[in-house]
Amino acid sequence: MARRFVGERVFGESSEDQLFIERATSDLVRVIYQPSQAKLEESERFSSRKTHGNTRRTLLEIGGPKQHFCIFPLNTLQTHDEFLQAKYERIERIILEGFDFELPSSVDEVRESREQFPTLDGIK
Repeated sequence: MARRFVGERVFGESSEDQLFIERATSDLVRVIYQPSQAKLEESERFSSRKTHGNTRRTLLEIGGPKQHFCIFPLNTLQTHDEFLQAKYERIERIILEGFDFELPSSVDEVRESREQFPTLDGIK
């Protein structure tokens, strides 16, 4: 069952974008992004359609046997020509493995898990 997160905790005070956290398997969760209706209406890509179809997109997969974060870079700016499409032409996903954490069940827990990422201090 998906948990829903709305408003300022995720995207800013005025945003109605939503994040859903879904348990895909016993050891894997997905963080799903759903843009607001206002963003969909502002997007040329979706506003010309009477039905918007499935506008939910996976942003992250967390967990699995290798304790990984799988990041799906996505264009979330509604004025972008590739709104809700992959952000990079040749990068579909970025996988970070080897993190020891419990599966998150809230946006705050996703943020806490993300804090385990190594920093790039000293890299130029």
